[in-house]
Amino acid sequence: MSVTSGTSGALFLMNMALLSQGDEIIIPDPYFVAYPHMSTFAGGVAVRCPIYPDFRMTAERIKPLITERTKAVLLNSPGNPTGVVLTQDECRDVLELSRSKGVVLISDEI
Repeated sequence: MSVTSGTSGALFLMNMALLSQGDEIIIPDPYFVAYPHMSTFAGGVAVRCPIYPDFRMTAERIKPLITERTKAVLLNSPGNPTGVVLTQDECRDVLELSRSKGVVLISDEI
């Protein structure tokens, strides 16, 4: 168990724990303002997953972005700043993709 000062603190610590120099984390675009900076501070690279025009971060959009440097996918639902809530099937598809590629799936459900 761990205790943090809030969601941003937890996400910052997660980036610090998972990412080494040049490692990648896939984030939605548009994104919460702090997401790319947290990974940069940890030495990582935030790979932006364009989710226009419907603001849905789906497995189909994520899959082509995964490389050997990908350590994590950050799924944000309800989305900030979009407010879009992914369906159960969409979440399950992202989980299955993450598992199959051996990357950590982080869920920010703020």
